[in-house]
Amino acid sequence: MHSTDDDISFHYEAYRIIGDTAEIDDIIKSEGFINLCALDVKSTLSEETANYVSTGVAEGAECILNALKAALDKLPIEIEDVSNMLIQV
Repeated sequence: MHSTDDDISFHYEAYRIIGDTAEIDDIIKSEGFINLCALDVKSTLSEETANYVSTGVAEGAECILNALKAALDKLPIEIEDVSNMLIQV
């Protein structure tokens, strides 16, 4: 799926998002091997519960795993309480 400017312009008012929504915009705008559009992000967000945005960065061996761990460690809830997750590598 390829992102267009129309995909990027959706509003967050219906969602309780804790974290930097600019990170969500970056996911939608980024172009890589697998691209996500606004509809992909919307399908993960919940209107009933809080949505958390977290990022992790790592280098070297096992960098993907270490970046994921770093992002999860920043969440103010336990991983067992997460019902949906969107990951960008």
